[in-house]
Amino acid sequence: MGIVKIERKLKRRRGKASRRRTTLKNESFMPVIKKVDVEELKASFTTKATKKAPKAKKEEVVAEVEETVETPAEETKSEE
Repeated sequence: MGIVKIERKLKRRRGKASRRRTTLKNESFMPVIKKVDVEELKASFTTKATKKAPKAKKEEVVAEVEETVETPAEETKSEE
């Protein structure tokens, strides 16, 4: 029975050590800082804001395209 007790104790100690190692790794983790162009980021946000307005126009263009697609189909039926 003494061997089993020692094995369990060894397993507990190894578990504690591994948990301690992982917490220390997580606490000391520093993300990689990449060189970022701040002006480019600012420009990308302004372009996103301007892109929102044309979306309404895009729907109108799609409606116009559908209308133009329907008219040739009607003409082909009338020719037959």
